[in-house]
Parts: sequence; C-alpha cells; structure tokens
Amino acid sequence: QAKARNAELTASLATLMDENQTLASKPAAVAIPADFRVGKPVAYFSSGSTVLAAKFRPEIRELGDLLKKNRELEVTLEGFADPRGSVELNKRLAEQRLQAVAAELRAQGIESSRVKLVTVGATADRDAARGARAGELQLDRKVTATISTIGH
Repeated sequence: QAKARNAELTASLATLMDENQTLASKPAAVAIPADFRVGKPVAYFSSGSTVLAAKFRPEIRELGDLLKKNRELEVTLEGFADPRGSVELNKRLAEQRLQAVAAELRAQGIESSRVKLVTVGATADRDAARGARAGELQLDRKVTATISTIGH
C-alpha cells in the first residue's frame, strides 16, 4: 500500500512540475498603462483639418514603442469631429484623422492587423455646439487610443 501511495505522489509531483514548466514558459501579462486603457487622446486637429501636427508625433511614437515591445497588444483608434458641419463631412474628417494616426503607427512598423479603426464622427449635436468656444470644440476633433490584449 505504501508503494502505491508513493507512486501516486510521484505522479502528482510530475504533473505539478509539468504545469509549473508550462506556466513558466508563458510570457507574463503586460501591464497596460492606465491612461491607455480607456480612450487616451493621442492627437487633436484644427477645424476642418486632417493634418497631423508635429507636436503629437511623440505621443504616437510612445504608443508605437509600447506596441513594438509588447506584441500581444493591439490598439483601437477612435476618430472624432466637432459637431459643426454635416454628418457626412464629420464622418469623413474623423476617418481621415484616423488614417493619419494609423499611417504614423505603420511607419513605425506596427502591423495594420494590430490597429483597429473606429469612426465616431461628431460627439455632440450641432445645437450644443452653437454656444461652444473654439477651444472647447477643438477637444472634440481628436483621435483616441485604447490598448488591449489581442482578441479582447
């Protein structure tokens, strides 16, 4: 009976060692920076513009560096416009702004498959924008980035 128990314990130990080896071979979970977990603005745009200003390139470079170092991560970019103008115009501006940021990431070597694009368009209705100041409206003309693990 002692031999049977010893064999059982030896088998259990071997199973635990195999499981431990499997866990040790898996990469540790990546800590996603808190500011990238929910829609961090990475670029703002002038009214009617889709040109990415040079002052936002360091922010996008930081995002690209994070993605390069952590191949299990992907980014969802969301493009926005202020509420002035037609729905069609705002969607087009938001889409072109997304493409400008995505192009910067691709230039850094980030695969398109790891960059999801979501066109939001205007974030408020036109009536709400009538009393808004120009600086407030600029905050609506942006691209945000949310990082997640691939497939989540």
